[in-house]
Amino acid sequence: MRLSIIQEYVEETGAGSGSDSELRRSLRQVVYAWIFGSAWTYIVVSAAYTRYGQLLGVSEFGFGLLAALPFSASLVQIPVSYLVERFGRHKTVFIVGGMLHRVAWVLIGLVPLLLPPQLWSTGLLAFVFIQAVLANVPIPVWYTWMGELVPASIRGRYFSRRTQVGQFVGLLTILVVGVVLDDAEMMGSMMMMDTISVLLVTAGLIGVVDF
Repeated sequence: MRLSIIQEYVEETGAGSGSDSELRRSLRQVVYAWIFGSAWTYIVVSAAYTRYGQLLGVSEFGFGLLAALPFSASLVQIPVSYLVERFGRHKTVFIVGGMLHRVAWVLIGLVPLLLPPQLWSTGLLAFVFIQAVLANVPIPVWYTWMGELVPASIRGRYFSRRTQVGQFVGLLTILVVGVVLDDAEMMGSMMMMDTISVLLVTAGLIGVVDF
């Protein structure tokens, strides 16, 4: 994959020093990492997640909570922003918080193995709340970090290209997940649950690679 906008920036600015070489490598790594991040995203927001909740016995009220938790957990960004600005450690907060968030999806996928059936829906809600909180820890750091990393002259084109790469990966991911779920549906609800568990655990591990 060749990110021509990075080469254009090098040619326009005459960049060629060691620090500029490091910048080019960092810019490419951010895009390459998003290949994994995009795959994670499109798995966990697919129909698999909703079907998983149904199989674990989540009620209509519970589905309302599942929808609301990510928004309520965004309040965590306020104390995180304050603490990071006061104590620093931007990269540590971003990577550790992000990796823990993705590991939480592994736990979500393992709910049927970790808990008895009567606690499946409660356990799912608890783990989803934990991952929602952890998901908001890296966000304030991400915008600060990318603002410092990506040169202003190519920022718009750079993130546009990154989005295009993510959408392409996402399209392939959705197609694969759809085929897998269709095959599992024909084999019964238990097979469907096991299949979705594997998908979510896989998504969590892929998401860790992103960070």
